[in-house]
Amino acid sequence: MSLHGGAYSRQYGFTLVEVLMALTVFSLIAVISYSVLATTGDGFKLLGEVKERQKNFIWLGRQLRSDLSYLSESHFKSPSGMIVDESFLSVVSDHRSDQAFDEITMLVREPDRSGVYQVRYALDESLGHLIRESRLLWAKNDIQPDSWDLGEADSWSVDILDESGNWHQNWQQQKGARAVRLRLSVADKKYEWLLPVQLGIAL
Repeated sequence: MSLHGGAYSRQYGFTLVEVLMALTVFSLIAVISYSVLATTGDGFKLLGEVKERQKNFIWLGRQLRSDLSYLSESHFKSPSGMIVDESFLSVVSDHRSDQAFDEITMLVREPDRSGVYQVRYALDESLGHLIRESRLLWAKNDIQPDSWDLGEADSWSVDILDESGNWHQNWQQQKGARAVRLRLSVADKKYEWLLPVQLGIAL
């Protein structure tokens, strides 16, 4: 307070205690806001990962149905005139305790592609990802297959149902397969597909 020109006037301001209290409150609000935003950010990141994983599984199911719908007869003539006689559907079983690292190989003749393709699904153990490979059956050995990474996977199990209703973990026969059961495990979640085997018939 001061006297100026004979008049009594008052000057307003903040004391040091008030400034310190305001800074303390502001700091608390900032810390709480950051914690909430960080948690929300982690939640959005996790949601994005789950969404991407679900999208991969939907694509995987559709691709498996497509491949199994266009299985090709195993006895045909290649462009060079050679008679090719291979199993159109084969499974190699590799089970280790509670994990499976099976492989399934199919001969597929897709309607929009010329030739017969050898399609293989297997786990890449070094990456921990399920991989789909596609290669023209009579392509040269030095030609690398087209490869698709289908995302993380801990276990990949394949079984074949025969004409008598029995399940097989290994399958190399030419005929007699009626259905394929495929089971995928990733991050404590399990997915399963049970798909019919129909030669050359689109589902």
